[in-house]
Amino acid sequence: MKRDHRLSYRGAITMTPENDITLHGFHQLGHGTLPYEYWLDRHHRLVLAVTLSRVYILDDKAEEKTAAEIRRGRNEFHRMKRAYERGGVR
Repeated sequence: MKRDHRLSYRGAITMTPENDITLHGFHQLGHGTLPYEYWLDRHHRLVLAVTLSRVYILDDKAEEKTAAEIRRGRNEFHRMKRAYERGGVR
């Protein structure tokens, strides 16, 4: 628990009429931290967190995507290393 912090309920919003996703919003304010907005789905999962220039979005496939990007980065690193060793990269 942090002193001088407030977490207040902002209400519910429906994202799009087509898929009828309702999110419940909360706003956190307090000393020594940026203001945050948190949005939860009907299962109480945090699906969105927003502060100034950062947004965190729940993605059920995030681990798979991250692993694929790491593999892609490693492959690119090894490709560049081989090219450098052959003298093809300056």
